[in-house]
Amino acid sequence: MNHLRRSMQSTLEDPEEWQDVESGMSELSLVGRAMLARLFGKELPRFLDIFDDLFPDAGYHSEFPPSIQLISEVDTVIPLEFFPVFRYGDKSAKISDERTLFEEASRFPGIAANVRRHISDGPVAQLPLRQVGRVCVPVLTDANELAVTLFRNVALEKIDKEIDKFHSYGSRLAVRGPWPGGRVVDRDGILAEILCGISGMGKRWPDMLHFACHCQTGPDIPTDVTIRLSGERQDVDVRLMHLEERSGQLLVSQPLAAGRSKNLPLVFLNACSSAVAEPMTGASLPAFFLRNGYIGFVGTEAAVPDRVAAAFSGMFYREFLGGQSLGQSILQAKRAILAGYRNPLGILYTTYADGDIYVEKPEEEDSSG
Repeated sequence: MNHLRRSMQSTLEDPEEWQDVESGMSELSLVGRAMLARLFGKELPRFLDIFDDLFPDAGYHSEFPPSIQLISEVDTVIPLEFFPVFRYGDKSAKISDERTLFEEASRFPGIAANVRRHISDGPVAQLPLRQVGRVCVPVLTDANELAVTLFRNVALEKIDKEIDKFHSYGSRLAVRGPWPGGRVVDRDGILAEILCGISGMGKRWPDMLHFACHCQTGPDIPTDVTIRLSGERQDVDVRLMHLEERSGQLLVSQPLAAGRSKNLPLVFLNACSSAVAEPMTGASLPAFFLRNGYIGFVGTEAAVPDRVAAAFSGMFYREFLGGQSLGQSILQAKRAILAGYRNPLGILYTTYADGDIYVEKPEEEDSSG
């Protein structure tokens, strides 16, 4: 897995010429196939046959992309999104235009399918159900706006573009932050915002926490993960150990701790390697947030260029606020990055959440009833 991350960082960051795209996709396919052979050995033909039987029409232009749920322990997650399991036996085409790029990219579940990861024996958020068309689906918020708390690192090249995009949605979003902001806030204040230990919107917790920042593991503290935030006047490093410690304090100190809602926000950590498990202990941010009752977690498996991360964020929220499900919004953002930038790095975004979650529309816009 580490080799795959390094390969994608070095070969697929910002491809511009078709030969760069060809080289990057070839490396991604090579590493993915090698990992499949290493993991499954003699069982590889059977594994591939199962995919052919279950998803015979999977591809970039499929009207109904398949949905795949991957269940595993957090430190033994198989990176299914990066394996070229679809049309494995077909000869690869030379990438020279968008059609051949889409054809090659659709071999990977991370581009051709909605993949939802689930931690074995982990809790599952129970969201309210609303009718959309003829089916009932889980929804975020029963208000007329999606409440989002923003966290940032001002050192990112495209941070202003990513933050400005949130304000462009007007009344559809209630934006709190970004943190750190114009005034100095200590780490305790940031932790309180992340852990919903205080309420910044009356009695209502945010529906989402969005991080546009850096994220790293080791080497100084090889058994920890750090979210690196900064504002105009301060830098704040939030370690996974800080989150673990403060969440324990919160449970002990709050009189109504046992009554805390199970539906804490959906976390979108738009930072490099934010979904990666720490190699020595298996500790990870997805595991922490899910264990503590958050709706879900969206993060990345390797380094993502700032330009790609900012563009992905804008495309995701456009789809999600426009009425698409969470899974479909992630998938459409990946494909938009592929089409708009000739860049397959959207494949790095991974989801630990129910892909059928929708943003509930205001009553006057909801025509389903």
